[in-house]
This record gives sequence, structure tokens and C-alpha cells, in this order.
Amino acid sequence: MSMIEFEIFQKPKVLPFNFRDSRQVYDKMKEYNKADREMFILLFLDTKNNLIKEEIHSVGAIDSSAIYIPQVFKSAILNRASSLICVHHHPSGDPVPSSADDLITRQLVMAGELLCIRVLDHIILGEGVYYSYGDEGRIEEYKLEFISKIG
Repeated sequence: MSMIEFEIFQKPKVLPFNFRDSRQVYDKMKEYNKADREMFILLFLDTKNNLIKEEIHSVGAIDSSAIYIPQVFKSAILNRASSLICVHHHPSGDPVPSSADDLITRQLVMAGELLCIRVLDHIILGEGVYYSYGDEGRIEEYKLEFISKIG
């Protein structure tokens, strides 16, 4: 009797790279758009922005994915990352961030500032397009908000 192999999604292979800009991350990660549900991926980087490791943090539903901030930074610390990039995709193909995306990004940036692990960007993959919190100035906005709160 032969086994039937069934795979919902095959994880793309992301080759090592040195982070320069959001377009480069989109080009490296766009294969995740083939997934039928949201996936939240972490890219851990060293002090020279070289990729240390790629980690799938969570696999969610068609329109959401659970993100656990303590686990994000536990993984960053265990991987000796000095910074990270968050990536997730919207199965709808529309990369416009939701209010939940805004909130989690803000919380991740602030936690990262507290722990001295920089969140360089949060990129939402869409069909042929992407949204970058870094390019839109929102990562910097959240950092400044954090700094103003701690004095």
C-alpha cells in the first residue's frame, strides 16, 4: 500500500542575506504568499544585519495569527540576535495593516527598545505588493513614543 503525501504548505527556503531594505525582504519572503492562512515569521539578524535564522512564530487563520511578545524576544535572545524583522502575509492579497497589526507592531517595537533588540521593520506581504512599517516611518514613530514615555 502506498502512502499519499499531503502538504498544505511547503515552507520556502530563505537563503542567507544581509538586510538592506524592505524590498529585499519582500523579494526573499514573497513565497509565503502561497500559504492559505496567516503566518508570522521572524528574521533574526546580527549586528551587521546578516540573517542568523528565520523562524515561523505562528500559523494562524485566514485573517489572523497569534503573536506572543515574550516568545518573540525569548527566541531573539536564544539566537543572539541584535535586531529582528517581523514578516507576515495577508491571504487576501491586500497588505494594508489592520488595527491589530498596528497594535502588535507598536508593542513589539517598545518591547524591543526595552530589551535592546531593535525591531527594524514589520513587513506585510500582499499579492505582488507589500507594506513596510519602516518605510512608512511608523517604526521610528513607535520608538520615539517609547522614549517619551520613559523620560
